[in-house]
Formats: sequence, structure tokens, C-alpha cells
Amino acid sequence: MLTMVLAATSLRVEAGGDLPCELGTRLAAALAEQKLEVDDRAEHRLIVVRVKDDVVVRLVDRAGIELGWRSLKPSAKDCAVVPKTVALLARTWLKTTPPATPSPPAGERAGVRGQLSEPEEKKRFEPRPVEPETPRVPEAARPITPQPLPLTPTLFPTRGEGAPVSIDAGDIDAGVIDAGVIDAGVIDAGVVDAGVIDAGTPGPPRSMSLSIAVAGGASLDLVRPVAQLTAFADWGFSGAWGATLDLGLDSNRTASDGAATLEVQSYWVGLAARRQLIWNLYATLGARLFLYNAIARNVTTPDTTLLFGGAAYAALDWRQPVLDTLFLLARIGGQLRFRGESLAIPGANADVYLHPWSFFAQAGVGLKL
Repeated sequence: MLTMVLAATSLRVEAGGDLPCELGTRLAAALAEQKLEVDDRAEHRLIVVRVKDDVVVRLVDRAGIELGWRSLKPSAKDCAVVPKTVALLARTWLKTTPPATPSPPAGERAGVRGQLSEPEEKKRFEPRPVEPETPRVPEAARPITPQPLPLTPTLFPTRGEGAPVSIDAGDIDAGVIDAGVIDAGVIDAGVVDAGVIDAGTPGPPRSMSLSIAVAGGASLDLVRPVAQLTAFADWGFSGAWGATLDLGLDSNRTASDGAATLEVQSYWVGLAARRQLIWNLYATLGARLFLYNAIARNVTTPDTTLLFGGAAYAALDWRQPVLDTLFLLARIGGQLRFRGESLAIPGANADVYLHPWSFFAQAGVGLKL
């Protein structure tokens, strides 16, 4: 009995490869919370592997029989609960595994044979009448009886049985796994919320996501700082990849010699590739098209000139969720103009130089639609 208890509460964990959400290092602690011990000598093996963007979890016994499996599709916002989810699955699979029935000792089996009465012993050796053999029907001629499909998917198969298995309320820690990750009302019915854990079959293609944000900050171009205001729209279309379209403007850059004044206002539109690195951290790399509006004031003939320029830029964004769809934004980055721009008023000592290198820091708020 002691051996059976130890086998049911200990697991040999095989978590290899590049697992997301630091699952390989955080899984042992999550299993310990579920009273499961990690032991390399355990009979049951918990196998966790990564297949493209999915994480496949399997539990097999000493004979290699699969006791349960699940395919997880964790996103960055689910990382806090992914280890707990794997541990809950392992615990549930172990609880529903039927215990092995021990065979009686050899002495007891011999004792049973010895207790048979004499008539019973003779009856064992009496010839039995041979019943006529039922003719076998060829496989192709057997009628096919359609089997009704199950109305609800099962949580997992157990040793060839197809009955759904439910998870009671004690298996779900509401403080760790909220309704946004696993719907407890659905799990109690033996069904898994396909938003995070699918039913073991490919689900519908992941839909595109759209986020918009506005931010303000400052830019330093190694000559003078200016204020910045920017707004962007971000489309996520392939896993961690997406595209960003941004618009922005800088505050006026002004130069004066005491009489004439030159003001330069810059606007831009940019397009970039975006990738989610880890958690809420995003990297952006793209290009911007600039429009410079230069105005000469306090001169004999006031003039306005429009110039165009370009730049490459890179940025890091941290998007911290605060409500269901609202997030706070912090951004740092830098840009390199394709060439420096020097703007001046002829005959006056007033000029503005736009350095090729500049760096920026911004903060704002966004909405995930």
C-alpha cells in the first residue's frame, strides 16, 4: 500500500526544449503546490514538449500507457497560470488512474485449491459436453451499427474509457486561475475552455488583434531636446508578429539672431514590423517619412518651405494591462535619419540643424480592440 501511495503522488518530469513562460524551471514549484513530488524513480512520467506555438502535456505510466494528454496554447498574458494549469492536469490524471489490483499470494491460491471438497475435485476432471461452434461471419458481411457521437467533448481519455471526467472545485484555485484563463463552470462539466486549453484537436485559426495607443514624451537629437506626441495602431496577424503604423510630431525647433527667427516643425508617418518578445515586452523596427515645415519670421519677405526626409527607427514597448482592454504604455527607442538636415535664413545668423541620431522616451495609454 505504501508503494501505491508513493507512486500516485510522485512524478518523473521530462520537460525539455525551449518551453515558453519559463515552464521548465517553474513547473516543479507548481507540482509541489498540488502535493506532487518530482522523483526521477517514479513510475509515472509527466512529459512536456513544445510543438511550434503549442505546449503538449502527456502523462504515461511505467508500461508506456498514456493516461492523459492535452495541447495548450498559452499566450504571454497566460504565463502566470500555465505551470499551475499543467500541475492541475497532472494531479487530475493521477486521481482518475484506476489502482492496480494486486494478485493474491501463491500460498493463498494453493490454500483455496486445497479446500475443495472431494466431489468438487472430481467434477473438475469430468468431461464437459462440446457445444456446437457458432459459424463466423466474414468481417465484410457484418452489419455496421452507427454509434452516436458524444454531445460534449471529454476532458481526457483514461485507459481506453471515454466517459467525461470532471474537476471538482478543490482542484481550481480561483486566486491563481481566473475566469479569463479557465472557465470553472465549463471545467466542472468535463469540458475545457478552448481559449487556452483545446480539446486535443486543431481549433479555428487565430484571429487578428488590433491595438491603438497615444503617447507623449521627449526626443534628444544630440543638439537640443524637443517634446513629442505620437499615436499608433498595431495589428497582430501571425502569433507574436505584427505591424505598426504610427503618426507623430515634434515641438517647434527655433533659432534667432535677435532679428530674424527660423521655426521648424516636423511631422512623420512610420511603418514597422513588431514582435512580442516575452510577457508584455514588444520590439519594433521600421522606417519613417518626415515632413519639415520651415517658417522664416521677422524678415523682409516671410517665407515657408516644405522639405522631406527619412529615417530608420527601433523601439521597445512595455504594455502593462490595467483593465480588460486598457493598458499603459512605456516606450524607449532611437532613430537614424538618412541624412542630417541644416535649415537657415539667407543673410541671417539663424539656423536649425537636425542631427542624424536621436533618442526618445515616451509614456501613454492604449486600448486593445
